Amino acid sequence: MKQLKRIICLLLFTITVSLSAQEYGYKHYTVQDGLVQSQVISLFQDSKGYIWVGTKGGVSRFDGISFMNLTFNDGLFNGVVSHITEDHEGSIWFLTSQGISSYSGKVIKSFPTNIFRNCNAILDFYEKEPGKLVVVYANPKNQVIFTQFSDGKFTEIASFFSATDLEFPDNIIYEGIYDAQSKTFWLLSAPFGLYKVIDDKIEIINFKVRKTPSISKGLDNKLYFSTNDSIYTLEGDSVRFLFPYETGLDRNSNIRLAIDKNGTIFCNNEEQGLMIIDSGNVYKEHFKFNEIASLLVDRENNLWIGTEYGIYRQLSRSFVNYIPGRCGIRNLIWSISEDKQKRVWFSSYREGLQYLENGNFTNVEGYQKFVKSEDQRYYIGSIIDHEQNILFPTTHFGGLKFDGHTFSKIFPDSLERTTLFFFEDPDNFDLYAGTNNGLYRISKEKGWQNLGIQPGNGKSRIAVSIIKDKLHRFWFGGFNGLSIMSGDRVSHLPTKEFPFNEGGNVLLTDPRENVWIGNSKGLFHYNFTSFQKIGKQELNVFITSMALIGDSVLLIGSSNGLAMLDLNSWYNKGVVSLKVLDKIRGFEGIEVGQNAIFRDSKGLYWIATADRVVQFNPALYKSNSIPPATYISDISILNNKMEWIKVNDSLKNGGSYRFSNDQKNLRFDFIGISTTAPEGVRYSYFLEGYDKGWSESVTERYAVYTNLPPGEYRLLLKSCNADGVWTPEATSIAFQIVPAIYQRTWFWVILILLSAGLFVMTGFAISLRRRKVEQLQLMNENKMARLQLLSLKNQMDPHFTFNAMNTIASFVLKEQKEQAYKFFVKLSQIIRTIIRNSDNLYCTIDMEINLVIDYLEIQKLRFNDQFTYSVIVSPETNLAQKVPKMVILTFVENALKHGLANKQGPGEITIDIQNTKYNLNIAITDNGIGRERAKEIPSESTGKGIQILKGYIDYFNRFNQNKMEFVITDLYNEEKTAIGTTVLVTIPTAFIFEEPATDTQEL
Repeated sequence: MKQLKRIICLLLFTITVSLSAQEYGYKHYTVQDGLVQSQVISLFQDSKGYIWVGTKGGVSRFDGISFMNLTFNDGLFNGVVSHITEDHEGSIWFLTSQGISSYSGKVIKSFPTNIFRNCNAILDFYEKEPGKLVVVYANPKNQVIFTQFSDGKFTEIASFFSATDLEFPDNIIYEGIYDAQSKTFWLLSAPFGLYKVIDDKIEIINFKVRKTPSISKGLDNKLYFSTNDSIYTLEGDSVRFLFPYETGLDRNSNIRLAIDKNGTIFCNNEEQGLMIIDSGNVYKEHFKFNEIASLLVDRENNLWIGTEYGIYRQLSRSFVNYIPGRCGIRNLIWSISEDKQKRVWFSSYREGLQYLENGNFTNVEGYQKFVKSEDQRYYIGSIIDHEQNILFPTTHFGGLKFDGHTFSKIFPDSLERTTLFFFEDPDNFDLYAGTNNGLYRISKEKGWQNLGIQPGNGKSRIAVSIIKDKLHRFWFGGFNGLSIMSGDRVSHLPTKEFPFNEGGNVLLTDPRENVWIGNSKGLFHYNFTSFQKIGKQELNVFITSMALIGDSVLLIGSSNGLAMLDLNSWYNKGVVSLKVLDKIRGFEGIEVGQNAIFRDSKGLYWIATADRVVQFNPALYKSNSIPPATYISDISILNNKMEWIKVNDSLKNGGSYRFSNDQKNLRFDFIGISTTAPEGVRYSYFLEGYDKGWSESVTERYAVYTNLPPGEYRLLLKSCNADGVWTPEATSIAFQIVPAIYQRTWFWVILILLSAGLFVMTGFAISLRRRKVEQLQLMNENKMARLQLLSLKNQMDPHFTFNAMNTIASFVLKEQKEQAYKFFVKLSQIIRTIIRNSDNLYCTIDMEINLVIDYLEIQKLRFNDQFTYSVIVSPETNLAQKVPKMVILTFVENALKHGLANKQGPGEITIDIQNTKYNLNIAITDNGIGRERAKEIPSESTGKGIQILKGYIDYFNRFNQNKMEFVITDLYNEEKTAIGTTVLVTIPTAFIFEEPATDTQEL
């Protein structure tokens, strides 16, 4: 009676969501990805591996990455491309209601006909013999017609069944397929039955067809067909029943069939979903496609689906998605478990509990009586104890236990805790709970105990992962800290014995009983001797979950996705062999949750991620052992406009090409066709005759070589698929760059003879040229000598010298001996400096500053300190930098003579020297009467100082790219009255003051 009440209670608190849950991952391609048109009618894979897509608006060739499109503008018939085939030469043929078209890789040739305009159905299109194409169709009179196309002509070669009139009562439906291996055409007809046609003979198979038929040949070389609400296969000439209509096949619409190498059957159902029949199990795909028109299984066992809205490629059958809002599963699933009835349970962070049974999600009620707060949450770390009970971590009351029938509390009423992780000791079944108030343990002997342990001695507050190692020590891991308990002794890492200073938010012991640690820094391994970080770039992420697949694979969840580590390679070879299960390989979940990987009793792995739950079946995950079909598709040369121009329409493996000497910049485009994870294909190439070895593997689908010297070359190309399987033999293409005339031996022989004949004439010309150079050099030297003499005369200005001597005499008469002596010393220094450097056209900035200061000091004595001056030199200035001689003094003299001499009131001169990255800037500023006023006052100045300085500057600028210059600026106040003058001299830092050798320069 009690058991009956319990069952009734359980029925009362369950609400069933009747939705088919399973959904695989698909890559969807539309016109936005380059598809020619969205309404896909036919799919075909050619011998090279390309996928051809026939639509209502043209045809696309797909290499896994990009589309090449052919339309009416290229010569294709404008209409529905219903069938595609390939002939023995590799040309692709397209069938439309207006005729057939061929594409050889260069151009399209089209052959019109009215035969197919009004037919009831096109059954198949194939090459029966070299040069002979056959179209099988049903005409309006319900006859099956075989029409052959050869040499541009259409010829009817066979017809079957009697013609009917328009009043014929039955709706006859035909489906057919040509089996090239047996050279047999198989015809399925409702209501006539199953037939085989060999040459012109037709034979009926004892099988009745009542419903809409469909027929296909699988990659397992067996014929499959659907009709009469069931699926059948053909063994010899006998029909064998496989599955009944209860699988969900649509009895009213056309069924599309595709069969892979393992005999797995794919077909559409009445809900526009996908049916998968594998080893007697039927899976109903939840994802809804928009009018499935065609199915194709390629040579790598990948399923392609043609619909009214583009094509889909199934990423992997090993991953099944459960997405909130599409299958009944709730949001934010944080923990996954399994009960005694083998139902998989999901705890949502905010939305409670539910379980999955027979493809349906059931939302569980009845446990709310334990919940005292409306803000009830479920956390990570649920476990299954030794009695197969599920322990759910919760907020507020600590945890919930489900024994398969009823719920109960785990914590006593006296403890109000939030639990983030449970762990059961496998030896004595003690229960450990990481809570927000410390680490608790419950045992039969001592009951509940707060162990007072926080991982890393407080680096983390809560233990979110717990394991027990082979030495019976407990490891308590938090996001930032780690502690180890042996008996009653607790060690907070790092210690001398355990020099590990990171967190351990996920912990796991492997079959060899070593410890794996995951945290925000990556993945670590502890072998009871040392800690070692796994040095793999893909693992330098936040590790959130770990699980074992058998004894040889470590399944790793992270903030970036999922990966598998080969433990045998790690232990036996010391090699990190890692396989990343990313989106291109079928795992589409975003960020694996904390301790969110659960292995159920069937060997399926349930992975909670931020946006969905993913079911992973390792048994279905197989590495792709088929290397890419590798081709060099184009060669391009770089023209004068820096544009790549293709030099071919198509290339063949082993082809040879010839280029002229100016065609030495080449680009090679290539492709490795792998329909399984095509984004992961990588390439390596080697140009024989130029490269020293093979290139590193790259994802770029081209190689560029520039300035290739003349010679013979051969480009070798290899590619590998996403699982690292390389092509066994390299694809190659040979080419030659022909040398120019001047690069040939006979050209140099003639050139040497001509050179010898011209040697005498050249020597005579050089002699004349040298004489002219010497004359020019002599003229330059004379010019500079005159400049030096003028400079010396200007520097030894008699007026200044006589005034200076008179000033000295005046000091002597006034018995101001110290002043006279000081004046005389300054003057002698100036005269000595001028005479000593009279042979040079330049000096250092330091020498120029000292000369100017001596000059200004003498002038201050002469004019009884009627003016002041200041010299400002920036710390960055290189005092050893060369400058033209008198470059500052010339402008200082002008400032005194013309600016300050006739000024009423105190005068001021400022010399500001600043050094920038590129220039030395010298600014000489006075507050005199200005240049316009000075011109009105008679002066005894010769006016040649600036002319001489300009001669220096022009001379030096001749052999310098960056020029020296000076700019004079008049200063005015707001009333437009002159208040002085500024001269800015700019000298480039890298300025050269010594002229290069004239002979070499001129020659």
